[in-house]
Amino acid sequence: MKKLVNNPGLCITGLGLITSVGQDINTACASIQDGEKNPTNLENFYVDSPKGHEDWEDGFVTGHPVLKGDPDQTESRIFTLLDSALQDLFNATGEDKALLEGTPLYVALPEEYRTKTDQERLQAHLAENPDLLPFTCWEIVPFYHGHAAMILALAQAGEAIAAGQCERAILAGADSLIGFEDLSMFNKADRLKTVLNPDGFMPGEAGSAVLVETTKAAENREANIGAVIDRISTDQEADNVLAGSDATGNGLVNVISALNRDAEAAMAPDTIITDMNGEFYRAKELGNIYSRTLGSMSGEQNLIYPAKSLGDTGAAYAGIALSIAVQALGEGYIASNKEDGNALVLASSDSGLRGAVYIRPYENQ
Repeated sequence: MKKLVNNPGLCITGLGLITSVGQDINTACASIQDGEKNPTNLENFYVDSPKGHEDWEDGFVTGHPVLKGDPDQTESRIFTLLDSALQDLFNATGEDKALLEGTPLYVALPEEYRTKTDQERLQAHLAENPDLLPFTCWEIVPFYHGHAAMILALAQAGEAIAAGQCERAILAGADSLIGFEDLSMFNKADRLKTVLNPDGFMPGEAGSAVLVETTKAAENREANIGAVIDRISTDQEADNVLAGSDATGNGLVNVISALNRDAEAAMAPDTIITDMNGEFYRAKELGNIYSRTLGSMSGEQNLIYPAKSLGDTGAAYAGIALSIAVQALGEGYIASNKEDGNALVLASSDSGLRGAVYIRPYENQ
C-alpha cells in the first residue's frame, strides 16, 4: 500500500459528480462551496432510547441520501451512483466517446468489512446496460479501500500510464452508507451520529469520477486542464479505527512527510480538504497531524470538510475532494490569486489506508 509519486506528469481534464446537493459537477461543487446541505430522516433505521425520546421522530437517524427507492439495496444504489458520475464525466468531455473508449476504469468501492460489491457483478452491470454508460472501458480495476481508495487508484493509474499501458485513465468512486446493515453496524460501534451519540457521523451516498492523463496528451488535444497532479502518497496506519486504537496520526504524518521528501519545493497548501465527518477518531487524528506537520507548513490552509454538506460518502470521498479542489482553483476560491493556490487532499480509510494528493494550477508553457 506504500506508494510515493513525485511529479507524475499527470493532470485532471474531466470531472463527474452526483451528490445530495447537486447531481452534476458544477451544481454539486457550487452547493458545497456555499455550505448547502439536504439532510433527511432515514426511515429504515430507528434508535430506541431507554428513557424514551422527547419527540418520537428523534429516534430516526439523519442522513444525506441522493437516490429515491429502497435504501437497503446498497449494491444497486452504488451501481446507479457510479453510472451517474461517469455520465457526468462523459458530458464534461463534450460527449467525446472516442476519447474515453477503451480507457481503463479504476473503481473505488466500500471496504471489505462492509457490504461486498462484487467485481463480476459490476462488470456485468456495465456490459449489460450499454445505454447507461456511453463508452466501453478497456478494463475495470476495483479498489476495496473506502475513503482513500481513489488515491491508491490514482497512484496505480499513474504507474500504468508511465509504463505506456495507457494514455489516460478514469478514476471513479461510489458508495452508499444508508442501508440498514451499515447503519446497524456503525451504531453498534458507536460511530453513527444519533440523538444518543452526538460524536458520530451522518451517513451519506455519492458518486464521483475523475479523468487523468499526461499533461502532454492533454496539451496535444488542447484539453481544458483543471489542475496538475504534483504529488501522490499512500501508506498504512496500524492504529486504525477498526483495530479499536486511539488516533495517532502516524499514517497521515508519513504520507504528508513523503510528499515533501525529495521534492523540489516544500508544500504550501492554500486549501486542505479532509474527510473529517464528526467522529472523535478523525477529529483527534486531524489535531495530531496539525501539531506534528501541517502547523509548520506555509500556505493559507483553508480547511474544507465535504461531510458537512454531504455526510460521510465513503469510497466516493476522494473524488469529491479532488473535484472541489479543481473547481476552487478554477474559480479562484483557494487563494486571493488563483495562480498561487495549491490544494492538499487527505484521506483516511477505516482499515488503515492513508492517502494524500497535492495539486496545483496548470501553467501553460
